[in-house]
Amino acid sequence: MTDNDDRRGFEPKASPDDAVDPAQAFEALRQTVEDLAGDLTREMTTIRKGVEAAFEEFERSPAADRIRPGPGPHRPAARRCR
Repeated sequence: MTDNDDRRGFEPKASPDDAVDPAQAFEALRQTVEDLAGDLTREMTTIRKGVEAAFEEFERSPAADRIRPGPGPHRPAARRCR
């Protein structure tokens, strides 16, 4: 994996000639950020739905009754030496 492999798909959509005007460059940057925000929102929704489905499936499983979060492991009371 090279340094540029993780940047695939993030190439600028505008040509270098379009970046001469600062307003156009800013608009291109704004559009790229909005596109990435939309992509991230969709990915987060997918992840959230997957996690919710996993928790629902876990709660329906017979093992879920035995593995419930509680106050912690049972510890016997300390004995007092007399």
